[in-house]
Amino acid sequence: MPSVTIHRTVFGDPSVSAEKPATERDWVVLRWTLQGNHRGRFMGIRLIGTLVTIAATIVSRLGNTRMAEYWENVEGCGLLRRLGGVVTVTNAEE
Repeated sequence: MPSVTIHRTVFGDPSVSAEKPATERDWVVLRWTLQGNHRGRFMGIRLIGTLVTIAATIVSRLGNTRMAEYWENVEGCGLLRRLGGVVTVTNAEE
């Protein structure tokens, strides 16, 4: 999960919820959602006081009783748009 300190500073006292994890053998998938009021500068975007929701999915693989692999996909582009930010997409081949 992203830094809790940053999210508390930027989004006040956020509420975080998680769905029941899906598991299969050594794989675990978890979807979590954070909701809070935008109360501080975030990625260069000034305070606008809007209630925002951030959703993310974590996929991890366990090995030898420890986490062997970890991926987290945070829905950042939608969050930036809701806060009034500009999302620029470039072609990696250019």
